Formats: sequence, C-alpha cells, structure tokens
Amino acid sequence: ASRDPATIEAFWKRHLDGFRLATPLPSALPPVAGATQSKSPMGSTQLDLSLDLTKELTAFAKNSSVTLSNVFQAAWAYILHTYSTETDVVFGNTVAGRSAPVANLENVVGLLINTLPLRIFIERDMSIVDLLKAIQTQQLDMSQYEDTPLVEVQGWSEIEKGMPLFETLFVFENYPVAASPMESLLIEDSDVQERTNFPLSVMVQNNDA
Repeated sequence: ASRDPATIEAFWKRHLDGFRLATPLPSALPPVAGATQSKSPMGSTQLDLSLDLTKELTAFAKNSSVTLSNVFQAAWAYILHTYSTETDVVFGNTVAGRSAPVANLENVVGLLINTLPLRIFIERDMSIVDLLKAIQTQQLDMSQYEDTPLVEVQGWSEIEKGMPLFETLFVFENYPVAASPMESLLIEDSDVQERTNFPLSVMVQNNDA
C-alpha cells in the first residue's frame, strides 16, 4: 500500500467526512443478562459473562465469519446509537498496529498499540450480520493506515478545534492475561488496573483465548 502522506490524509478525511460532533456519552447502562457485576474503587464496573454466554457469542461470531471483537464492537455501537439516538456513531478503538506497512517492523519488539476512530452507521432495519460485515470491512480498509497518529487523524476531521473526536474508548484484549513465556515466574494475587484519558472506556478481555 502507498505510504504517500497525501493518500493517508485523503483516506482519513474520507473516513470522517461529514462527522462534526462527538457521539454523546450514554447516561446509564442496563444490566447484562448472563453476567455478574462488581465495582472497583477506581470508579469502574466489571461484568463477568457466563461461560455459556461466552460460548454462544464465540459460536455466533464464527458462524457469521467475523471476529469476536467485531461482535462486541457492534454491541457497543448499538448501545451508543440507542442512548444518543444518533445513527452515525464514532468511538475510539485500539489496534495492534502490526499490519501497517512500517519499515523494519519485523525488528520491532513489543506492542504497537494505537487508538483510532471507528465510525459505524446504524441503518433502519439493518440486520446484525450486515452490521458485523460493515465493521469488518471498515477495519480491513483501515488496517494499512492504522499506524497514523490519532492527533493527525483528528486534525483532518471536521470536528471543531479543541473538541474531542470521540468520548468513549473500546479495547478488546484477545490474549490470556496470565500467560508468560517465563515458566519459572509465578505471579500470585495480581491486580491489573488500566486508566485512560477518555471519559468512558470499555475493555473486553477474552481470557480463554
């Protein structure tokens, strides 16, 4: 893919064309069936999905030829749509950054996490499968530009200067938190806490991956 700066800028301008105001935050979220809920001292809420529900979601994703991440992205988009009544929603989505054509990428060690705007249109009578396919296609299109700094993307958008491009961040972690290549290392009673600069962050951890 071309790394011409003009091409990169044109892609993001096209991606965000007509979007001028961040999707409002949902004021309240409903309880989730098949999940247990607990709160932490950091002002966050944790929902643990049951094994049966997790298996159903995984099977649904496989049968729809999409990823489990796409399923949760669609769910979050629909929540934002429902509470904001907007049919054009944007939220931040974390990407690994390793599919972009970066020079000498194979020699880079560690995670190359980036946050980019995922824009989803919720159309009337749109099926969940159509929504999932639209999200999947968009992410494939974005993959060659996923190393673009968020500050540049925001600068190319039509959002008023000084205003946020999105208010919510979505993170999908598809690796076992406890996994370690050091077999002799034993970690007991660990507590992982992650903070972001966004008003509301949603993190999904698939610990059975």
